[in-house]
Amino acid sequence: SPIVLDGISLPGLIQYVLDEHDSPSLMVVCGTKAAFLEQLEAASARSFLKCPTLRILSTSKDVNLIFCPDITHLRALLARQTLIPHQPDSIKEGRRILVILNLLQLHRPTSAFSVQGVNRTFSVAVEAAHHTNSRLVLADVWDEEVSILNVTTKSFRSSERGWVGRTVKLRTIAERWCIFK
Repeated sequence: SPIVLDGISLPGLIQYVLDEHDSPSLMVVCGTKAAFLEQLEAASARSFLKCPTLRILSTSKDVNLIFCPDITHLRALLARQTLIPHQPDSIKEGRRILVILNLLQLHRPTSAFSVQGVNRTFSVAVEAAHHTNSRLVLADVWDEEVSILNVTTKSFRSSERGWVGRTVKLRTIAERWCIFK
C-alpha cells in the first residue's frame, strides 16, 4: 500500500530511502536540481550526509535520482514506468521503492492544483509503482485545501454550480490512496 511520510525532513527522507530500499529504487524530486540542493543544504547543517560513510556510498548507488521541473515531465516519467515489464517476484517484495518528493509543490502554480489534478497524478503514480513492483512513498506537506475541480473546467450553467468554490483538504485526497506514517 502506498505511504505518505508526513512531516519528514529532507535528510530524514534520504535516510529512509537509504535504509528501506532495495535495488533499483527511484527517487523523483519535483523541482530543479538547484532548488533540491538548496533545500538539502539548508536542512542538513549537521546531518549524517555531511560525512560519507561506506554504507551511504554503497546503498546510494542503487537509488536513481530524477528531477521533474513540471507536471508534464512528472506524469510522462510515471507513465513511462508503466511500460517497464513487470518485475519478477524473486526480488524482495516491497523493498524496492518509488519516492516522490514535493508532488504538491509542483502542482501549486498550475491549474492542476485541485482534487481533480492531484488525483490524476496519484493514479499515474500508483500505477507506476504497481508495474515496477515498488512501494510508493510520498513526502510533502498535506495540510492545505484545494478546490474540487480544475480551474479550466469551472464553466457551468447557472443550474450546475454545485461544485464551484468547494474545497477539500489535500490530506483527505491522499488518505484515499495512501497510509499516513
